[in-house]
Amino acid sequence: MSQFKNSQIDIIEKYGLSNVPSDIIAAAFNNAQVIVYSYSLSLQRILFVSKAVESILGVDIESILSAQSKLLKLVSREDLPRVKEFLRSLKNGEKSSVEYSVYDNNKNLVNLKHSAFPVFEKNHLDRIDGVIYDISAEKKAFNSLHQSEKRLRSIFDSSEELIFIIDHHLMITSINNHGALLLAYTPSEMIGKSILSFISESYASEISSLLSDFETKPLPGKIIWIFKDKFDNEIPIEVSLKSDSSDPESFLIGLGHDSARYLDMEYEILELKAKIDELNQIITVERNRKNSDDSFLRELNKIRNEFISNVSHEFRTPLASIIGFAETIDSDNDMPDETRSEFNKIILAEAKRLANLINDILNFSKMESGEIILHKEKASVNELLQNVVNSIQRKIEKKSIHLLTEFSPENIFFFGDKKWIEVVFENILENSIKFTPTQGKISVSLKGRASFAAIIISDTGAGIPANEIPYLFDKFFKGSKYSNEPGTGLGLCISKQILDLHNAHISIESKVNIGTSVFINIPRVINGKE
Repeated sequence: MSQFKNSQIDIIEKYGLSNVPSDIIAAAFNNAQVIVYSYSLSLQRILFVSKAVESILGVDIESILSAQSKLLKLVSREDLPRVKEFLRSLKNGEKSSVEYSVYDNNKNLVNLKHSAFPVFEKNHLDRIDGVIYDISAEKKAFNSLHQSEKRLRSIFDSSEELIFIIDHHLMITSINNHGALLLAYTPSEMIGKSILSFISESYASEISSLLSDFETKPLPGKIIWIFKDKFDNEIPIEVSLKSDSSDPESFLIGLGHDSARYLDMEYEILELKAKIDELNQIITVERNRKNSDDSFLRELNKIRNEFISNVSHEFRTPLASIIGFAETIDSDNDMPDETRSEFNKIILAEAKRLANLINDILNFSKMESGEIILHKEKASVNELLQNVVNSIQRKIEKKSIHLLTEFSPENIFFFGDKKWIEVVFENILENSIKFTPTQGKISVSLKGRASFAAIIISDTGAGIPANEIPYLFDKFFKGSKYSNEPGTGLGLCISKQILDLHNAHISIESKVNIGTSVFINIPRVINGKE
């Protein structure tokens, strides 16, 4: 124990605590339920460690002082790399903190928070002082709270009733998916707006009076609210209310029940499950092609979950729209022909959007499995490109985009599969339209070079950050600026694979807030030869 006492004396002198009785200092260090220590880099030994190491880790002080590496051996295997990085930071003279788990002498898992800082003497790193807290109880409480929140969110999202939360300004702060869909909206379209804007005008004043000063007034029991959906149809919903005025940010929770439930999602769920099974098979194939590196597997799993989530959302949106409009048409025999025609056009557009999503997935599946068969023939690049430009003309006009085309007067031929090359042109132009704002510009250029046809498709969209350009052709990749945009993230990946099969080349240049240019070079046929 003499070494331990000498270490205490060293610490006292270096911190200028000579006038404080040593027994008070020792008691303060040893009684605190934190591990306090000081480690000398020059002596390569622990100068001091508080007695709390015995109660927290179940190891005696003498064994720590005599075998300092014993502490590192207690660290759980999965946390060891982070602890080593933490130690490297300290030795580099950087203050650092880390959370990790260790196994005490009884093989119990203990969660720790470790903070330490380097101490310099005459510009030389002399020692490291630190404290270690036992945060096992806090960790357990946090995990329990997190699980409770997950269960509550699961109940909220899976409920087939209308559930909404409004603040004291009567603004909607949250609404479940089914509740929003009941009114033909998405949650994002309703959140941030007054609940009164979704109430039938003839009932709005009554509901407004009911909800005013709800923090101080008693709330009624179940009453019928007359909501109006996106198409101004009145929907009676029985609503019960509960408030929490004890919270400074008081809020009101509403639970509504639609007795005439009209939306059946069973068929959609079955289709989605089939697609998810197919996607899981794709992921399994990809995983088998890669090594077992843990970081890669975590990244792959993340991509899979994001892709499944995106595809599920992309399918759900057009399906919900199709079902909603179709049921509205079916239930309203007196609907004007003009309105019926408009709804039919929306249903057709959403069905085409759904078909495009399915085509993307099927094309990707063919590419990955090697089942694609090219039917090569001599064809005109001018003709194919013009056909695609004509096909997207209506979308361009809808967004008031200025389209400029500059085609070589010379008819340029290539040897390949016309259908798949058209898919490439469609993917690129669809992206340009999607990300170019109203009144923006898109230019399509075709020129003949000595050995290839040079196609350039440029737009004045928001652009792509330089650090994301190398990943644009990766499967499922969606740029950070466009993560919420509709789409599977497969279009560019499919396009590149098609061009690779034609010995063609594609590259992209882009500047943020200026626009994007896509360069495609396809080997041309001259005098019957490529």
